[in-house]
Amino acid sequence: MPHLFTICGSLRAESHNSALLNVAEAEVRRLGATVERYGALRSLPHFDQDLENALPPEVNALKEAVTAADGIIIATPTYNGALPGALKDWLDWLSRPLGKSILTGKPVAVVTSSIGPNAGNASADYLERICKAFRAQFVYPITSVPSVQTTLDDGRPDDIISALINETAQAILLTIRGAQVVDNAERNRFELIIDDQVTSYSNYRSGTIGNAPVVELPHTVTEPEHRAQGMAAFLTRSLLDLIAQSETGTRVNPSCDFVAQYIAQHPKYQPLLQG
Repeated sequence: MPHLFTICGSLRAESHNSALLNVAEAEVRRLGATVERYGALRSLPHFDQDLENALPPEVNALKEAVTAADGIIIATPTYNGALPGALKDWLDWLSRPLGKSILTGKPVAVVTSSIGPNAGNASADYLERICKAFRAQFVYPITSVPSVQTTLDDGRPDDIISALINETAQAILLTIRGAQVVDNAERNRFELIIDDQVTSYSNYRSGTIGNAPVVELPHTVTEPEHRAQGMAAFLTRSLLDLIAQSETGTRVNPSCDFVAQYIAQHPKYQPLLQG
């Protein structure tokens, strides 16, 4: 049973980001994981190298909890174009000792928001960079919510935002399980593999229009016992990333309704569309 450690970067009671984190926690619990939310951010000391030889008890407790976790979910706003100071201290403590961060190899998923149009992207970008510096397993997709106050109904995100957060929560659990997407060229399909088992696959047909290579994606299947766990979304995101990273300028024809809907909901992939 996976164990997730979560943190909200806002200290404000009933913060928007706490509401977003509630959704992620509920989803990982639904899928069988346990959750521990960090509740001592307000009392965590500022990072101070002079304290490293005799760590404060609050820091020791934090490091023990993070070490015991299979993955981390961070929900945070952006303050003045940067992370909240308390969350930065939290990360700085976890980064030490130098070159031996306990976040190394740990899956980390991120949800950000803002009351303006920028969706907390400054915090998301920073967390992506610093997690890669720690050599943590940064989990995609990031969920970034603009104008967050307009998406909450009595403190709960609307259905669209909840679905995006659930995708991020599902992705970290699949990452913990070692999910991998491979191109099985012999069978003309991308496959999601967990524990040496194909749990979901997407058929493809390769062709060209003019001189441009095109991949048609006509059919996506998740085996019945693996449905409602985010596997088709994980597979689709991964295969689109593989296509986007190719150097051939390949475009996508999503004749599969699921893939077409996924691209519509994730605008970063729309440049891949044929024509």
